[in-house]
Amino acid sequence: MNRTVTRAFAGGILHGVMLQAATALTSPSTVLPAFIAHLTGSSVAVGGVMSALALGAALAGLPASSWVEATRRKKVFLYLAIWTRAGAFAVLAYLTARYAESDPGRVYTALVVFLGLFALAGGLGGVAYLPVIGKAIPPGLRGRFFGWRSLLGAVFAAAVGLLSRPLWTRFPDGYVLAFALALVRAPQMRGFLLAYLLTGLYYLALPFYVVAARENGLPASYIGLLVAAQALAEGLNLWIGRRMDERGSHVGLVYVGWLALAVPLSALLGAGLLGAVLTFVLVGVTLNGIENAYGAYLLSFTRPEQAATSTALMAITGAPRALWPLLGGWLASRFGYELIFALTALGLAAALLVARSLPPERREFGELH
Repeated sequence: MNRTVTRAFAGGILHGVMLQAATALTSPSTVLPAFIAHLTGSSVAVGGVMSALALGAALAGLPASSWVEATRRKKVFLYLAIWTRAGAFAVLAYLTARYAESDPGRVYTALVVFLGLFALAGGLGGVAYLPVIGKAIPPGLRGRFFGWRSLLGAVFAAAVGLLSRPLWTRFPDGYVLAFALALVRAPQMRGFLLAYLLTGLYYLALPFYVVAARENGLPASYIGLLVAAQALAEGLNLWIGRRMDERGSHVGLVYVGWLALAVPLSALLGAGLLGAVLTFVLVGVTLNGIENAYGAYLLSFTRPEQAATSTALMAITGAPRALWPLLGGWLASRFGYELIFALTALGLAAALLVARSLPPERREFGELH
Protein backbone atom coordinates (compact mmCIF):
# COMPACT_ATOMS: atom_id res chain seq x y z
CA MET A 1 0.00 0.00 0.00
CA ASN A 2 1.25 3.50 -0.75
CA ARG A 3 1.07 6.25 1.84
CA THR A 4 -2.28 7.63 0.66
CA VAL A 5 -3.98 4.24 0.75
CA THR A 6 -2.41 3.46 4.13
CA ARG A 7 -3.74 6.69 5.59
CA ALA A 8 -7.22 6.08 4.14
CA PHE A 9 -7.16 2.48 5.39
CA ALA A 10 -6.18 3.50 8.93
CA GLY A 11 -8.55 6.47 9.06
CA GLY A 12 -11.49 4.42 7.86
CA ILE A 13 -10.79 1.72 10.42
CA LEU A 14 -10.49 4.30 13.22
CA HIS A 15 -13.87 5.75 12.21
CA GLY A 16 -15.43 2.29 12.27
CA VAL A 17 -13.90 1.37 15.62
CA MET A 18 -15.14 4.52 17.30
CA LEU A 19 -18.58 4.10 15.75
CA GLN A 20 -18.94 0.50 16.91
CA ALA A 21 -17.77 1.29 20.41
CA ALA A 22 -20.07 4.30 20.68
CA THR A 23 -23.13 2.44 19.44
CA ALA A 24 -22.65 -0.70 21.54
CA LEU A 25 -24.76 0.88 24.26
CA THR A 26 -27.64 1.50 21.85
CA SER A 27 -27.60 -1.86 20.07
CA PRO A 28 -30.81 -2.41 18.04
CA SER A 29 -30.69 -6.12 18.75
CA THR A 30 -30.18 -6.01 22.54
CA VAL A 31 -30.26 -2.68 24.34
CA LEU A 32 -33.07 -0.90 22.49
CA PRO A 33 -35.50 -3.86 22.50
CA ALA A 34 -34.85 -4.46 26.21
CA PHE A 35 -35.34 -0.75 26.94
CA ILE A 36 -38.61 -0.55 25.01
CA ALA A 37 -39.89 -3.74 26.63
CA HIS A 38 -39.13 -2.17 30.03
CA LEU A 39 -40.81 1.04 28.96
CA THR A 40 -44.01 -0.33 27.42
CA GLY A 41 -44.23 -4.09 27.92
CA SER A 42 -45.42 -4.36 24.30
CA SER A 43 -43.80 -6.47 21.59
CA VAL A 44 -45.59 -4.34 18.98
CA ALA A 45 -43.89 -1.25 20.45
CA VAL A 46 -40.52 -3.01 20.22
CA GLY A 47 -41.11 -3.75 16.55
CA GLY A 48 -42.41 -0.23 15.88
CA VAL A 49 -39.19 1.47 16.95
CA MET A 50 -37.11 -0.97 14.94
CA SER A 51 -39.31 -0.15 11.95
CA ALA A 52 -38.68 3.58 12.48
CA LEU A 53 -34.94 2.92 12.40
CA ALA A 54 -35.03 0.84 9.23
CA LEU A 55 -37.52 3.07 7.39
CA GLY A 56 -35.58 6.26 8.10
CA ALA A 57 -32.33 4.77 6.81
CA ALA A 58 -33.98 3.50 3.64
CA LEU A 59 -35.90 6.69 2.80
CA ALA A 60 -32.92 9.02 3.12
CA GLY A 61 -30.70 7.25 0.63
CA LEU A 62 -32.14 7.82 -2.83
CA PRO A 63 -32.88 11.58 -2.53
CA ALA A 64 -29.48 12.14 -0.94
CA SER A 65 -27.60 10.24 -3.65
CA SER A 66 -27.97 13.06 -6.19
CA TRP A 67 -26.50 15.55 -3.71
CA VAL A 68 -23.61 13.24 -2.91
CA GLU A 69 -22.78 12.54 -6.54
CA ALA A 70 -22.87 16.26 -7.40
CA THR A 71 -20.49 17.20 -4.57
CA ARG A 72 -16.75 16.63 -4.59
CA ARG A 73 -16.37 16.88 -0.79
CA LYS A 74 -18.51 13.94 0.29
CA LYS A 75 -17.16 13.91 3.85
CA VAL A 76 -19.37 16.91 4.61
CA PHE A 77 -22.36 14.55 4.47
CA LEU A 78 -20.65 12.18 6.89
CA TYR A 79 -20.02 15.01 9.37
CA LEU A 80 -23.64 16.15 9.11
CA ALA A 81 -24.85 12.61 9.73
CA ILE A 82 -22.57 12.12 12.74
CA TRP A 83 -23.63 15.31 14.51
CA THR A 84 -27.32 14.74 13.79
CA ARG A 85 -27.18 11.21 15.19
CA ALA A 86 -25.32 12.37 18.28
CA GLY A 87 -27.87 15.15 18.86
CA ALA A 88 -30.79 12.73 18.55
CA PHE A 89 -29.44 10.54 21.34
CA ALA A 90 -28.60 13.54 23.50
CA VAL A 91 -32.26 14.58 23.37
CA LEU A 92 -33.40 11.02 24.08
CA ALA A 93 -31.08 10.83 27.09
CA TYR A 94 -32.67 13.97 28.54
CA LEU A 95 -36.24 12.82 27.88
CA THR A 96 -35.55 9.37 29.32
CA ALA A 97 -34.11 10.85 32.50
CA ARG A 98 -37.04 13.25 32.85
CA TYR A 99 -40.07 11.20 31.84
CA ALA A 100 -39.32 7.45 31.63
CA GLU A 101 -41.09 6.66 34.90
CA SER A 102 -43.74 9.40 34.98
CA ASP A 103 -44.74 9.47 31.30
CA PRO A 104 -43.41 6.42 29.40
CA GLY A 105 -45.76 7.15 26.48
CA ARG A 106 -44.03 10.45 25.84
CA VAL A 107 -40.62 8.78 25.90
CA TYR A 108 -41.80 6.09 23.48
CA THR A 109 -43.14 8.73 21.08
CA ALA A 110 -39.81 10.56 21.30
CA LEU A 111 -37.98 7.30 20.61
CA VAL A 112 -39.91 6.79 17.38
CA VAL A 113 -39.34 10.39 16.25
CA PHE A 114 -35.68 10.80 17.20
CA LEU A 115 -34.62 7.29 16.22
CA GLY A 116 -36.29 7.98 12.89
CA LEU A 117 -34.18 11.14 12.62
CA PHE A 118 -31.13 9.15 13.71
CA ALA A 119 -31.85 6.64 10.94
CA LEU A 120 -32.41 9.36 8.31
CA ALA A 121 -29.01 10.78 9.16
CA GLY A 122 -27.54 7.29 8.97
CA GLY A 123 -29.02 6.82 5.52
CA LEU A 124 -27.46 10.10 4.38
CA GLY A 125 -24.09 9.15 5.83
CA GLY A 126 -24.29 5.66 4.38
CA VAL A 127 -24.84 6.95 0.85
CA ALA A 128 -21.68 9.04 1.16
CA TYR A 129 -19.64 6.40 2.98
CA LEU A 130 -19.41 3.64 0.36
CA PRO A 131 -18.36 5.99 -2.49
CA VAL A 132 -15.61 7.38 -0.26
CA ILE A 133 -14.41 3.87 0.60
CA GLY A 134 -14.69 2.76 -3.02
CA LYS A 135 -12.45 5.62 -4.10
CA ALA A 136 -9.92 5.39 -1.26
CA ILE A 137 -9.56 1.62 -0.77
CA PRO A 138 -8.49 -0.55 -3.76
CA PRO A 139 -10.50 -3.72 -4.53
CA GLY A 140 -7.82 -6.08 -3.22
CA LEU A 141 -7.93 -4.46 0.21
CA ARG A 142 -11.64 -3.88 0.81
CA GLY A 143 -12.32 -7.24 2.41
CA ARG A 144 -9.50 -6.77 4.90
CA PHE A 145 -10.56 -3.19 5.47
CA PHE A 146 -14.08 -4.23 6.47
CA GLY A 147 -12.68 -7.18 8.42
CA TRP A 148 -10.17 -5.17 10.46
CA ARG A 149 -12.84 -2.52 11.00
CA SER A 150 -15.14 -5.17 12.46
CA LEU A 151 -12.43 -6.91 14.51
CA LEU A 152 -10.99 -3.84 16.21
CA GLY A 153 -14.43 -2.33 16.68
CA ALA A 154 -15.54 -5.62 18.19
CA VAL A 155 -12.85 -5.50 20.88
CA PHE A 156 -13.86 -2.02 22.00
CA ALA A 157 -17.59 -2.74 21.75
CA ALA A 158 -17.19 -5.98 23.73
CA ALA A 159 -15.40 -4.10 26.49
CA VAL A 160 -18.28 -1.63 26.55
CA GLY A 161 -20.74 -4.51 26.77
CA LEU A 162 -18.95 -6.15 29.70
CA LEU A 163 -18.46 -2.90 31.58
CA SER A 164 -22.10 -1.98 31.03
CA ARG A 165 -23.55 -5.08 32.75
CA PRO A 166 -24.63 -3.21 35.91
CA LEU A 167 -26.54 -0.63 33.85
CA TRP A 168 -29.23 -2.92 32.50
CA THR A 169 -30.68 -3.81 35.90
CA ARG A 170 -31.42 -0.12 36.58
CA PHE A 171 -34.39 1.39 34.78
CA PRO A 172 -34.36 4.06 33.49
CA ASP A 173 -30.99 5.29 34.79
CA GLY A 174 -28.90 2.71 32.94
CA TYR A 175 -30.53 3.56 29.66
CA VAL A 176 -30.03 7.29 30.21
CA LEU A 177 -26.31 6.61 30.40
CA ALA A 178 -26.45 4.36 27.36
CA PHE A 179 -28.15 6.99 25.15
CA ALA A 180 -25.49 9.74 26.72
CA LEU A 181 -33.88 2.97 -11.49
CA ALA A 182 -31.93 2.56 -14.85
CA LEU A 183 -29.35 0.57 -13.00
CA VAL A 184 -32.00 -1.98 -12.06
CA ARG A 185 -32.25 -3.10 -15.70
CA ALA A 186 -28.93 -4.89 -15.45
CA PRO A 187 -29.48 -8.59 -14.58
CA GLN A 188 -26.67 -8.57 -12.04
CA MET A 189 -28.15 -5.54 -10.28
CA ARG A 190 -31.61 -7.11 -10.27
CA GLY A 191 -30.29 -10.32 -8.76
CA PHE A 192 -28.25 -8.38 -6.23
CA LEU A 193 -31.24 -6.29 -5.16
CA LEU A 194 -33.49 -9.36 -4.90
CA ALA A 195 -30.96 -11.09 -2.67
CA TYR A 196 -30.65 -7.96 -0.53
CA LEU A 197 -34.43 -7.60 -0.34
CA LEU A 198 -34.85 -11.17 0.90
CA THR A 199 -31.95 -10.78 3.33
CA GLY A 200 -33.92 -7.93 4.90
CA LEU A 201 -36.17 -10.59 6.47
CA TYR A 202 -33.30 -10.94 8.94
CA TYR A 203 -34.93 -8.00 10.75
CA LEU A 204 -38.29 -9.73 11.23
CA ALA A 205 -36.97 -11.43 14.35
CA LEU A 206 -33.87 -9.39 15.25
CA PRO A 207 -35.37 -7.30 18.10
CA PHE A 208 -37.02 -10.32 19.69
CA TYR A 209 -34.14 -12.70 20.35
CA VAL A 210 -33.24 -10.87 23.56
CA VAL A 211 -36.90 -10.32 24.53
CA ALA A 212 -37.65 -14.03 24.09
CA ALA A 213 -34.58 -14.93 26.12
CA ARG A 214 -35.68 -12.57 28.91
CA GLU A 215 -39.17 -14.08 28.96
CA ASN A 216 -37.58 -17.52 29.17
CA GLY A 217 -35.81 -16.52 32.37
CA LEU A 218 -32.53 -14.90 31.28
CA PRO A 219 -31.54 -12.41 34.02
CA ALA A 220 -31.34 -8.75 32.99
CA SER A 221 -27.74 -8.60 34.19
CA TYR A 222 -26.78 -11.06 31.44
CA ILE A 223 -27.68 -8.59 28.70
CA GLY A 224 -24.17 -7.17 28.97
CA LEU A 225 -22.76 -10.65 28.28
CA LEU A 226 -24.88 -10.87 25.15
CA VAL A 227 -23.66 -7.42 24.06
CA ALA A 228 -20.07 -8.58 24.57
CA ALA A 229 -20.64 -11.90 22.77
CA GLN A 230 -22.22 -10.10 19.84
CA ALA A 231 -19.47 -7.48 19.70
CA LEU A 232 -16.57 -9.94 19.90
CA ALA A 233 -18.10 -12.11 17.20
CA GLU A 234 -17.93 -9.16 14.81
CA GLY A 235 -14.21 -9.80 14.72
CA LEU A 236 -14.88 -12.88 12.58
CA ASN A 237 -15.67 -10.46 9.78
CA LEU A 238 -11.91 -10.07 9.35
CA TRP A 239 -11.66 -13.72 8.35
CA ILE A 240 -14.58 -13.30 5.94
CA GLY A 241 -12.97 -10.13 4.60
CA ARG A 242 -9.71 -11.91 3.85
CA ARG A 243 -11.59 -14.64 1.99
CA MET A 244 -13.30 -11.93 -0.08
CA ASP A 245 -9.93 -10.39 -0.92
CA GLU A 246 -8.57 -13.77 -1.99
CA ARG A 247 -11.58 -15.24 -3.79
CA GLY A 248 -13.85 -12.27 -4.58
CA SER A 249 -16.60 -10.54 -2.67
CA HIS A 250 -19.22 -13.05 -3.81
CA VAL A 251 -17.95 -15.58 -1.28
CA GLY A 252 -18.77 -13.06 1.44
CA LEU A 253 -22.42 -13.09 0.37
CA VAL A 254 -22.47 -16.87 0.70
CA TYR A 255 -20.70 -16.94 4.06
CA VAL A 256 -22.91 -14.32 5.69
CA GLY A 257 -25.95 -15.92 4.07
CA TRP A 258 -25.28 -19.21 5.86
CA LEU A 259 -24.44 -17.48 9.12
CA ALA A 260 -27.55 -15.28 8.98
CA LEU A 261 -29.70 -18.36 8.39
CA ALA A 262 -28.13 -19.94 11.47
CA VAL A 263 -29.35 -17.10 13.73
CA PRO A 264 -33.10 -17.92 13.81
CA LEU A 265 -32.30 -21.64 13.77
CA SER A 266 -30.13 -21.17 16.85
CA ALA A 267 -32.91 -19.20 18.56
CA LEU A 268 -35.36 -22.01 17.81
CA LEU A 269 -33.06 -24.77 19.06
CA GLY A 270 -31.09 -23.03 21.81
CA ALA A 271 -31.97 -22.89 25.50
CA GLY A 272 -30.67 -20.98 28.47
CA LEU A 273 -27.65 -18.70 28.60
CA LEU A 274 -25.52 -20.87 26.31
CA GLY A 275 -28.18 -20.84 23.60
CA ALA A 276 -28.63 -17.08 23.92
CA VAL A 277 -24.86 -16.50 23.70
CA LEU A 278 -24.63 -18.67 20.57
CA THR A 279 -27.50 -16.75 18.97
CA PHE A 280 -25.83 -13.42 19.66
CA VAL A 281 -22.44 -14.64 18.48
CA LEU A 282 -24.14 -15.33 15.16
CA VAL A 283 -25.90 -11.95 15.29
CA GLY A 284 -22.51 -10.33 15.91
CA VAL A 285 -20.99 -11.85 12.78
CA THR A 286 -23.95 -11.06 10.56
CA LEU A 287 -25.40 -7.74 11.76
CA ASN A 288 -22.60 -5.73 10.13
CA GLY A 289 -21.29 -8.63 8.07
CA ILE A 290 -24.33 -8.56 5.79
CA GLU A 291 -23.81 -4.88 4.99
CA ASN A 292 -20.05 -5.39 4.60
CA ALA A 293 -20.44 -8.25 2.12
CA TYR A 294 -23.24 -6.67 0.11
CA GLY A 295 -21.44 -3.33 0.06
CA ALA A 296 -18.21 -4.90 -1.19
CA TYR A 297 -20.04 -6.93 -3.84
CA LEU A 298 -21.95 -3.84 -5.01
CA LEU A 299 -18.67 -1.95 -5.45
CA SER A 300 -17.27 -4.85 -7.46
CA PHE A 301 -19.67 -4.37 -10.38
CA THR A 302 -20.74 -0.72 -10.08
CA ARG A 303 -18.90 2.04 -11.98
CA PRO A 304 -17.38 4.70 -9.66
CA GLU A 305 -19.61 7.46 -10.99
CA GLN A 306 -22.69 5.38 -10.14
CA ALA A 307 -21.60 4.31 -6.67
CA ALA A 308 -23.76 6.77 -4.74
CA THR A 309 -26.91 6.04 -6.77
CA SER A 310 -26.27 2.29 -6.52
CA THR A 311 -25.87 2.59 -2.77
CA ALA A 312 -29.14 4.50 -2.59
CA LEU A 313 -30.90 1.81 -4.63
CA MET A 314 -29.54 -0.76 -2.23
CA ALA A 315 -30.93 1.26 0.67
CA ILE A 316 -34.35 1.79 -0.89
CA THR A 317 -34.56 -1.93 -1.72
CA GLY A 318 -34.01 -2.57 1.95
CA ALA A 319 -36.92 -0.28 2.86
CA PRO A 320 -39.41 -3.14 3.43
CA ARG A 321 -37.23 -4.29 6.31
CA ALA A 322 -38.58 -1.25 8.14
CA LEU A 323 -41.91 -3.06 8.39
CA TRP A 324 -40.55 -6.46 9.41
CA PRO A 325 -39.92 -5.66 13.10
CA LEU A 326 -43.40 -4.17 13.42
CA LEU A 327 -44.94 -7.21 11.74
CA GLY A 328 -42.75 -9.42 13.90
CA GLY A 329 -44.01 -7.70 17.04
CA TRP A 330 -47.62 -8.20 15.97
CA LEU A 331 -47.05 -11.86 15.11
CA ALA A 332 -45.19 -12.44 18.37
CA SER A 333 -48.01 -10.91 20.40
CA ARG A 334 -50.49 -13.34 18.79
CA PHE A 335 -48.56 -16.49 17.97
CA GLY A 336 -45.33 -16.39 19.93
CA TYR A 337 -41.68 -15.92 19.05
CA GLU A 338 -41.17 -19.38 17.54
CA LEU A 339 -43.29 -18.44 14.52
CA ILE A 340 -41.28 -15.32 13.63
CA PHE A 341 -38.02 -17.23 14.12
CA ALA A 342 -39.26 -19.92 11.71
CA LEU A 343 -40.48 -17.35 9.13
CA THR A 344 -37.14 -15.55 9.35
CA ALA A 345 -35.31 -18.81 8.68
CA LEU A 346 -37.43 -19.46 5.57
CA GLY A 347 -36.81 -15.97 4.21
CA LEU A 348 -33.05 -16.18 4.79
CA ALA A 349 -32.91 -19.59 3.13
CA ALA A 350 -34.45 -18.04 0.01
CA ALA A 351 -31.98 -15.12 0.22
CA LEU A 352 -29.07 -17.56 0.37
CA LEU A 353 -30.28 -19.39 -2.74
CA VAL A 354 -30.47 -16.11 -4.70
CA ALA A 355 -27.08 -14.91 -3.42
CA ARG A 356 -25.43 -18.17 -4.48
CA SER A 357 -26.77 -17.71 -8.00
CA LEU A 358 -25.14 -14.28 -8.46
CA PRO A 359 -22.06 -14.13 -10.71
CA PRO A 360 -18.69 -14.03 -8.97
CA GLU A 361 -16.63 -10.87 -8.92
CA ARG A 362 -14.46 -10.51 -12.02
CA ARG A 363 -11.02 -9.13 -11.33
CA GLU A 364 -7.40 -10.16 -10.99
CA PHE A 365 -6.57 -11.38 -7.52
CA GLY A 366 -3.31 -11.26 -5.64
CA GLU A 367 -1.94 -7.91 -6.80
CA LEU A 368 -2.44 -6.24 -3.40
CA HIS A 369 -1.99 -9.18 -1.02
